[in-house]
Amino acid sequence: MKRNKAISLFVIFMALALLLAGCSSDTPVNPTASALEPTSEAPPAASPTSQEPTPVTEEPITEKDAGAVQKLIVGVSADYYPFEYYTPDFQIDGFDVALIREIGQRLGVDVEIKDYTFDGLGGALELEQIDVAISAISVTPERATQVDFTDIYFVGEDGVLASDASDIEKIPSLDALAAYRVGVQSGTVYEDLLENKLVETGILPENQFFVYRSAEEAVRNLIEGQIDLFMLDYQPAKAIADSGAGKLVLKNKRGKVLLTFGPGQTAPLEGTEWVLATYMDANGALIGATPGAEATAVFANGGLTGNAGCNEYNASYELEGDDITISQAVTTRKFCKQPEGVMEQETDFMSAYGEVSQYRI
Repeated sequence: MKRNKAISLFVIFMALALLLAGCSSDTPVNPTASALEPTSEAPPAASPTSQEPTPVTEEPITEKDAGAVQKLIVGVSADYYPFEYYTPDFQIDGFDVALIREIGQRLGVDVEIKDYTFDGLGGALELEQIDVAISAISVTPERATQVDFTDIYFVGEDGVLASDASDIEKIPSLDALAAYRVGVQSGTVYEDLLENKLVETGILPENQFFVYRSAEEAVRNLIEGQIDLFMLDYQPAKAIADSGAGKLVLKNKRGKVLLTFGPGQTAPLEGTEWVLATYMDANGALIGATPGAEATAVFANGGLTGNAGCNEYNASYELEGDDITISQAVTTRKFCKQPEGVMEQETDFMSAYGEVSQYRI
């Protein structure tokens, strides 16, 4: 069983244009003064930024002269759903990939997709290892001096991800990030933005600023509590947050998250088989469920039943609004050696029930 991503999403409005080609830069696009009001809803349509990219200095390939080109080698960073990502059968797919394949088809050339880290795309272009890069790349003045951009084909918004285990409710301004440990992906405009606006100005301490080679690594550290926030494009942020939607969250009286469950879709508390996603361990950290040791919970007519990973259990519960009280559970008494960590998970899982005071879905 994969570890579920227990995260929530906050959106920061700041339009950035995505273009076909580019590499890392040292100067970010400046946000507007009113660009930092968070919301839980999908962002409205935005217009392209007023900053125009440097005009292309070479004639683009057209259908007329594409006959001289047999293959278009394209670089992507396939860790940024829905723009580019790996499918379950290990094929690279996504919005950008579909777009470049359609371009290749119209030009009558084959398209070969190569996966790089995002901050490696610029070097791959410079070394002519690829002909073009397409990977949710934002236009900036500095990038436009280093590479040729196509016309703008997508205008996006920005997102900030926070863990469900945190008490962060909104990000009222860019400066408000200074209160948290913030992660960004290397080579992105977010790295430049925070470096220039917050770190170099002393607003955000250097030891609270974390740069990751991949979005996946940043999300993993976010879930594990090593950072508080991860800043990235809105659409990938929403996709990550939606992967944890429909969770049952059980908290103690102080509002601390003790347990979270799937199934990842809207479902009522009672009558649903909930699958453990994260739990608070003996050190007070919210960690992912042990792979291969599926723990479940079913609430129905005042009775709670399920599997703790090894043993079956049952208890009773009472509801009053969003408050819930769970009695001490009765369990079977088996000992499971495998998978590793199952008994530790079971101990922490059952112990957490005794502290549960609130729930939300």
